[in-house]
Amino acid sequence: MGARLRIFLTQEQDQTLLNLRKQDVPQKVKDRAEVIRLNAHGWYVEKIAAHFNWNEKTVRKVLSKWKNLGLETGRPHHVNKQSLFSIELKLMSLTLAYCENFRRSLWGLKNNQARNPDFFVGF
Repeated sequence: MGARLRIFLTQEQDQTLLNLRKQDVPQKVKDRAEVIRLNAHGWYVEKIAAHFNWNEKTVRKVLSKWKNLGLETGRPHHVNKQSLFSIELKLMSLTLAYCENFRRSLWGLKNNQARNPDFFVGF
């Protein structure tokens, strides 16, 4: 038997974990939330493991992750190349719009004057 691992939850955290049972999330997420709640309500790791038919190591891993991360997933957010490309395009268009607006305000020009490429020749 390993060292006693005990989680303490605020009422808000307990309610959040309880509400996961009603949400459309994977069953493993609901099970993990229940493991945390049972431990916080005084259940030992061994009893929780027997209840879920899990290995005690698995229960300890879930409880340790909760202690370290809380509600954070701990999983990095993956961005595919296409979404990264669209983010870069949006950023570039915003940057260009900002630069054009800045240029207009700096020179006090109207829209049609700033769009005329010959206007800036010689500056």
